[in-house]
Amino acid sequence: MKRRKSRVGRPPGTYTQGQRLVDLYRLLSGGGEHRLDDLARRYRITERSMRRDLAALAACGMPWTHEGGVVRPRAEVAS
Repeated sequence: MKRRKSRVGRPPGTYTQGQRLVDLYRLLSGGGEHRLDDLARRYRITERSMRRDLAALAACGMPWTHEGGVVRPRAEVAS
């Protein structure tokens, strides 16, 4: 008897949160500005999930700021 492939869960090739956080850390550490909606699309998640990921990075000590839909390292924010 053939087993059916389960269709439950994440589609193949998508990020887990841990993988996404590491990749996001590398991306944001490179500097520059990134739009929140573009980041969410890049990782195929909602903007709300992206905000949670950014909060998780901030809790680990990564300084970033989010203003008007733009995410950037805090060091680049004009004083």
